[in-house]
Amino acid sequence: MSESKKPNVGFWVISSIALIWNLMGVDGYLNQTYKTERFKSMYSEEQLEIIFNSPSWVTAAFAMAVFSSVLAVDIIIVKKKSLRKLFFVIGLLAVISFKPCTMFL
Repeated sequence: MSESKKPNVGFWVISSIALIWNLMGVDGYLNQTYKTERFKSMYSEEQLEIIFNSPSWVTAAFAMAVFSSVLAVDIIIVKKKSLRKLFFVIGLLAVISFKPCTMFL
């Protein structure tokens, strides 16, 4: 008899927390992109000026980071191992390229 190995409870807890965390990143991205009142209320006028006048590649890197991370966690849950690494690497590279621009906020 072959036993199928099911993920334990810890796997589901960590995957769920990771998915929620990354969905919060998507929410932040959408609020920043659509310049919502909730987003504007979190920052001073000087900070908003910097955020809204940042180069388009910064916004693209932000989008790539959050959406690829959500996809990676989602792929973890459905167990497609080869694609999971690709999306995590894309997210990591996007975060690395995004970080130098945000360190002055």
